[in-house]
Amino acid sequence: MTTNGLARVAPAFSVGSGDVLINCAATASTSDGFRCVDACRLTGCVATSNAGDGFHVQFGCTIKNCTARFNTGDGIETAAGGMIVENLCDSNGQGTSVAANIYATGYGARIEGNSLVSADYGIRTSGGGNVIIRNSSSSCPNHYGGIAAGNDVGPVGSAASSPSPWANIQY
Repeated sequence: MTTNGLARVAPAFSVGSGDVLINCAATASTSDGFRCVDACRLTGCVATSNAGDGFHVQFGCTIKNCTARFNTGDGIETAAGGMIVENLCDSNGQGTSVAANIYATGYGARIEGNSLVSADYGIRTSGGGNVIIRNSSSSCPNHYGGIAAGNDVGPVGSAASSPSPWANIQY
């Protein structure tokens, strides 16, 4: 399935193995905005004000150039082997006890080049084996503080003081 569209159901988009969503919007659903099972690709999609996670993806999914904003749960939650690249995650975790703009629950994810604003955690992981590089985080009490041991994380600092091209920036 390849689709473009707007949905307001629970979950707004629930897709299976190998599906592709381009420029879709999930707004104010009563569950997750997007729920993807296996090897899905979401590009240019927007998840706003959903009652669950903005994007909840399982194994080997790619989320690129998407926006997750004002969702009750995590902005993006990924299991194993995903690519979470060049997304905007802003003000997620509205109404939950603890939430992250990006939450990796498994291993083998590449989390790169994301802009993270205002959540309990910029990036949080519950396991190791992920690569976390070139992200920027602002107004999060725990920018990168929720990252479990065993992940490959670029150095954390300010843009002015970090000489590494793989640095994760916090401001």
